[in-house]
Amino acid sequence: MSRVGFKMSFPAGGMDAVTMYDDLYARILSYLAGAGFVEVLFDQVDIGLEEYFYFIQAGAATTDAHDDVPRWMIGFDANGPVMLSGQTQWGDTKMSTQIAIAEDTWGFDADSEVWFAADGAAGWWWLAQLHVDVAQPTGYVLDALTVGTPIRRYIADRQSGIVARYGLLEIKSAIKRWFPPYAMGADGIEQQAASLTGTPFFELFSPLGGSNLLAMRHTGSPLSQLVAPIFPVMPATPALSAALLGELEAIMQITDGHALGATVAPGWIALITGNPATTSAFALPAPDSFTIFP
Repeated sequence: MSRVGFKMSFPAGGMDAVTMYDDLYARILSYLAGAGFVEVLFDQVDIGLEEYFYFIQAGAATTDAHDDVPRWMIGFDANGPVMLSGQTQWGDTKMSTQIAIAEDTWGFDADSEVWFAADGAAGWWWLAQLHVDVAQPTGYVLDALTVGTPIRRYIADRQSGIVARYGLLEIKSAIKRWFPPYAMGADGIEQQAASLTGTPFFELFSPLGGSNLLAMRHTGSPLSQLVAPIFPVMPATPALSAALLGELEAIMQITDGHALGATVAPGWIALITGNPATTSAFALPAPDSFTIFP
């Protein structure tokens, strides 16, 4: 088991179905195995066109269903826009909605990059798709960031059956939210995608950037390189039961004094794109080095 990661570049218009399947999706599955994740199910509905890979934290039984044992799905679908999707699961019965994590149409007319990292022992993985845009101060635009991350439990929080303590973080344009596979509503009714109650999600908050996660440093501040945790918070609707939700373990927020890929702290790198005045910047856990693919 190890922490692994790669960066892959695509020329403009180069994210076609064959390339995304052979060079991206298949590579992700290989890296998940290298990270120590355990395969639960590989559902090849139509090989090379529609597939879903289910996996669970290293050391867990494939039948485990537990609030603190992260279980995920990454899928490939070429029936329409060619995309990779992600989902979080609790056993076979509770799951979040599927979200697109990479797509051929994003930044189609520009050179693109996909960054991926995973750690099976810790149970997390993340994928970022970005494209080149010389009009931006950083030279890049973030198309999407997806982080499969556990949350930290506090000492006083040993409850079960309230909310799974892992979920998918989705960052796309103005969308910033975290999807656990299930959460108990304030009315005592469990909410999850496989039921009629709908998919629960949490909004986000950081001490640096508040609820919009914008943390460009104040004018004149000498502190250009700050980092702070990100917490899931209940949305106004639907009302979810109170739970002591700690910070997300596999992502932090940073100020704008970093460059893309720079070391933020030992084992963490910067993801900074767009205009720092209007675009959130993050720190993500990473291996000592990324394998670079052309």
